Amino acid sequence: MANSEEEDQLIMDNSELIIENERVSDEAIVLAMTSPITDDAALTIDNSPATIQNSRALTDFIRTDNDDPAITYNGSFSTLFITNRYGDYPDRSNTLGDSISFTFTGPWVNVGLVGHSTGGNAEIFIDGVSQGIVDTYRSQTRDLDFIFDGLVNASHTISVSVLATSNPLATNSYVNFDFIDVWNGTPLPQGAFEEDSDPFLYTSNFTNRNDADASAGHFRRGADATGWFVFSGTGVDLDVFRYNQAGATDFYLDGDFQFSVDLYNPSDITETITFDGLADTLHLLTVRAGQNYATLDHAVTPASGTAYTPPTRVGITRYEEFDSSILYTGQPFSATTSTWDYQTSFEASRGDVAVTTEASDTISFTFDGDWVGVGFIGRSNAGQVIISVDGTSQGTFDLYRRAITPVNLYFDGFGAGTHTVLVTNAGTTNPFSSNDSVYFDFYESWDGSAEPTGVFEADLSDLDRFQHSDSWSLVNDPDASSGSYLRASASNRSTWFNFTGTSVTYEAFAFSSGGNVDIYLDGQYQTRLNLYNATDISRTISFDGLANAPHVLQIQQLNNYATVDRIHVPAITAGFTPSTCSGYCRYGELDPALRYNGVPFTATATSWQNQAFNGGSAGFANRATAIGDSVSFDFNTEWVNIGLIGDFNTGDVDIYIDGVLQETVDTYRASDKIIERSYSVAAGAHTISATVKGTAHANSSNSYLIIDHFDTWDGTGLGDGKFEETDSRVLISSKFDLKSNVVASGGQYYQDSSVVDATVWFPFTGDSVTWEGIAITSGSRENRVYVDGVLLGNLNQLGNGTTQRDFSFDGFGAGIHVLRLERSRGELLVDGFTTPGSAPFYSTPVITGFVRYEENDPALSYNGYSWAQRPGSWKNDTAIFGTGSNG
Repeated sequence: MANSEEEDQLIMDNSELIIENERVSDEAIVLAMTSPITDDAALTIDNSPATIQNSRALTDFIRTDNDDPAITYNGSFSTLFITNRYGDYPDRSNTLGDSISFTFTGPWVNVGLVGHSTGGNAEIFIDGVSQGIVDTYRSQTRDLDFIFDGLVNASHTISVSVLATSNPLATNSYVNFDFIDVWNGTPLPQGAFEEDSDPFLYTSNFTNRNDADASAGHFRRGADATGWFVFSGTGVDLDVFRYNQAGATDFYLDGDFQFSVDLYNPSDITETITFDGLADTLHLLTVRAGQNYATLDHAVTPASGTAYTPPTRVGITRYEEFDSSILYTGQPFSATTSTWDYQTSFEASRGDVAVTTEASDTISFTFDGDWVGVGFIGRSNAGQVIISVDGTSQGTFDLYRRAITPVNLYFDGFGAGTHTVLVTNAGTTNPFSSNDSVYFDFYESWDGSAEPTGVFEADLSDLDRFQHSDSWSLVNDPDASSGSYLRASASNRSTWFNFTGTSVTYEAFAFSSGGNVDIYLDGQYQTRLNLYNATDISRTISFDGLANAPHVLQIQQLNNYATVDRIHVPAITAGFTPSTCSGYCRYGELDPALRYNGVPFTATATSWQNQAFNGGSAGFANRATAIGDSVSFDFNTEWVNIGLIGDFNTGDVDIYIDGVLQETVDTYRASDKIIERSYSVAAGAHTISATVKGTAHANSSNSYLIIDHFDTWDGTGLGDGKFEETDSRVLISSKFDLKSNVVASGGQYYQDSSVVDATVWFPFTGDSVTWEGIAITSGSRENRVYVDGVLLGNLNQLGNGTTQRDFSFDGFGAGIHVLRLERSRGELLVDGFTTPGSAPFYSTPVITGFVRYEENDPALSYNGYSWAQRPGSWKNDTAIFGTGSNG
């Protein structure tokens, strides 16, 4: 039976046990690489198509499936109904003495068994002589090859006997039989073979995929799958297909583990992996999917390339959860307890995690160097872990998070040499958590060598320096550096960049669909960067004054699109300094200063959710659904404002300042509306909070609370003058486009692109203000204007062509005021604001004579309620013959 020292197999005589731990050296797994690969001269990549020979049927090598009548069953075997295996479902038995047998002629035989969490021990005999006991327990279902060669080329009988014993980790003692391979000793023909020819064998879930970049225009791929290629001679050039859905793939030769290669690549390429210098006999090459898809494209015998050697890792290296150097409860993943599992997690590095719910389960990793990182995924059912290095505790860490998000921790100061980091499931939880699960993502280590400096394009190709969660895509845009950038809009997706040195610059692509990103350094939150801009621009932020050491920069999507264009090491601009807000300040719903049920939003109860609201500040707000849920904000000014959102599910909200109830606000609205309340307080530190009361308007479906923002004003004048629509004083919701027109001040203006809601705020001090508007043919005849929460009127922006149309308001007195504009039934257009305002000033018109009242006029009532608080049975609809700007 073939074996290797590297795989740590132990074969004993007759009744003794064969242990397959499949332990691999740290260098055996290869992280995703670009092509051509330049850091390992031993690797030969041939992207050119080989000369194809005709497919031929195998007659000298025969695979016999478990349902073949040539297989003799003795005992009570039953069917194991699992998919993704070769041929028919495997047969299994856990009854002592049950056996299968098969008579063949030839010098070589392979028994195909299925490893399983219920797998037990089996004894294999050839011609009545024991070849040893094999342990078929595996934590995950996988195909196992047990090869016996060097036999006399004559008739033999091989049998597999059930021992009804098992590894202590197994949940039963089944032996799962799948197939038998036999070779009659005649050398197999050599040449070039496409993946659909007879020398290739597959489990059922390997499927064909057409691709012009593959040999002959197609290749095979499979997840949780195994493929085999059988050949004669001293070597083979095996072509695999690297693309953006492929992943870590294990390679075995004659039953012995060789290495893992990560087949992920952002673009489609064929790569040749060569095995050479073998004995001139029959060989079975086995390819098993470890993560995502394994691929097979083409093979050529004999080999013409140089034998593959895994590259040496240098600098900062990330070891994903599937890396064979990581041990789970003391064992490689395939041999660990069945309490461990792999799961997809789009927020994780490479999109997968290893998961356990068992207290005391551990994850260990041995590394050389002074620094180590540990990556987890926080979730609402995550528990707490204890992390130690060389037996010294680094602390207990809470992995609970309200939403699925990365949690990365870094430790240093261990000194040179070899160290072991151990993560233990503490079996304890945050009170908000529903379980004590641990979702492990990666380890990182540093060998002490400096990473190269320079400019690094975020193009999905530099996979030594950049790592990514799922869902990032490369976007071509002439306004980006080098014509492209990365972006992701799915929740909490991250890109990581590792570097050594004292500074770094993150260069982002800001555009009209850009959102907010949270920036972390070495797992610690730094700041939030807004990537919205009405036109395409580059936006940078730098961090300097860092220790001259390894660092990891993390860019995490918060809302709308996150982008990464380039990273610069060292930094190209001055380092970020946290700003202190003065004058008028807005704190959005995700601002770190806010507390939800007393803790940051990421760590609060799952009854809080972040949701899109087109009319909300920056287009998002947080919603609470449980009675008693509260949001609070500490401030040190004499004026504060709270911005709520009302909809058909919202109810009564109690507002407190310093624990004293100020008022109960009925936030029910038949459709989404901003609701604001302002309060003046004495000088000093204060806390304002809003709490779900649990009661609601009769027409509301629930009693939820939706918080959009808090505002403060420190009592200083905000300054007078002309403020363009893009000025930082102008606050907007989402869904605004910047339009160019010579009529507009500065040649451009904001026009909302929403069909429902859009909002603009402009804070000012003093008695008056002018809203500089634009009138167009699709403008609304009734956009609403509020000052300090009071509706002043519905203003007309409907016009012929594009013209300037200004509106001025006065009579507010000294102090802070906020002008709010709301879209209603047509486009809302903003060219800027001016303080103080200029005459003529708006006054509510007095209407006499014949008067038409539109259906949403406050004078009308619906079942006794205003339009804003009408029952849900009353719907707003469009009628092409109706009056009003949109019927």
